[in-house]
Amino acid sequence: MEKKREKRIILKKVMKKINIKQRKVHQKIKNLNLLYQYAKDSKEEFDSILNEIASENKTVAILTPLKDRKKAAEKVKLEYKGDASYILDIIRGAIIAQRLRDINSILKSIKKRFKIVRIIDRINNPTVLGYRDIVINIELNSGLIAEIQIWLKELAHIKRYTGHIIYDLFKKIDHKKEEEKRELYSWEKHILEEVVKIGRYNAERAWERQLSIEKGENLNKIIFVVTGNKEKVDEVKKIVPNIKWINIENIKEIQ
Repeated sequence: MEKKREKRIILKKVMKKINIKQRKVHQKIKNLNLLYQYAKDSKEEFDSILNEIASENKTVAILTPLKDRKKAAEKVKLEYKGDASYILDIIRGAIIAQRLRDINSILKSIKKRFKIVRIIDRINNPTVLGYRDIVINIELNSGLIAEIQIWLKELAHIKRYTGHIIYDLFKKIDHKKEEEKRELYSWEKHILEEVVKIGRYNAERAWERQLSIEKGENLNKIIFVVTGNKEKVDEVKKIVPNIKWINIENIKEIQ
């Protein structure tokens, strides 16, 4: 528990230095078409600066296309009552932090180049699916607000692959409910419960691996398991992938 409190304090100190007041943020424009027009004009500059920040911190930037317009329109309709000014991630990207301590220098690099308007700490306050990162909203020269996420190395794998699939399914069911102005069906609740379990399970395992890296542990070490129960080995491999199975049935009895 002491270590968790220590990490929380460190992140708070970092954000205090940057002097950001946590508040509701929105675009200056409410029209979605106009927002996408500004976004197209600003995207190249944003990507270039994100690469520059990554290079300065000896890491990599994750460059993504503009937010899918259909999804953005759906979100505006169902979550923001037609007001597109609350869409802050039409332009977005991410930077990988190898360790927690790297977040500090990455934030400083972002502050040097952009006006930061909001920071959301999801390291100490993970999402409902258990995912942890830092979300930074910045203002571009055009006045458009964009989003930069700082992903921890081990959690980045979850975010890029299984994370989006789970999140999209979660949102699809929720939006369908809102669209039809009804409560969730029992089978939808069941699916969401299972989706949340899977998401949390994956994220928690990734977080454990990240904490092992913070401690300097070698994630590539091989653990040998001697047993005749293959099903149990397969089950354990989901949590500890670097297991080498030795089938006890193949070992001749020593006289």
